[in-house]
Amino acid sequence: MDTARESRNSAVKPGFHLKIYGTFRNRYMALACPSSDSKMVRFLRHTANSAIMKNIFHQSFNAYKTDIEPRLNDLTLHHMQCSRRLFEIMLSHRRVNAAYIEGDNVAVTIEGEAARVLNFDTGCGVNVGLRGLESLGTFIYKTATALDQNDVFEALSAKIQHSKQVAESFRQTGLASTMFE
Repeated sequence: MDTARESRNSAVKPGFHLKIYGTFRNRYMALACPSSDSKMVRFLRHTANSAIMKNIFHQSFNAYKTDIEPRLNDLTLHHMQCSRRLFEIMLSHRRVNAAYIEGDNVAVTIEGEAARVLNFDTGCGVNVGLRGLESLGTFIYKTATALDQNDVFEALSAKIQHSKQVAESFRQTGLASTMFE
């Protein structure tokens, strides 16, 4: 049992993924790292200094901002409010919950809308929330060409079934296969 666990831990790459996304008014952040980096996981989960998370956000935002967005300066940094345990963050005037998910060899801190809909970008070109969108074209076509209410219900049923399939696939493969491929 320990040998299998060690081989799984060695297959996971060290490091972390940070994704910042949102609108001009509200920014959201998702941070993921392998559980094998236990010091990093403990630090992210139990840090009492929210200034560290503010600095990560500040530096990352300035590095990846669009050309039309102004840079965040040190004065702006003081107006950002973070919770002490990283489970919730206040962005702008609005309180946004966050989620801390531990999977097989992966820990993810998700903040913003992503916490509610599990729509976080893995940084590896796979967005778990968008993975189910391939059925959207079929759904729109079936709804647009529906002759009666039964056809609409059939299209909705197919969309719901596909969403369940995507969620079940994610549940079975887990965070590790999604985050670190």
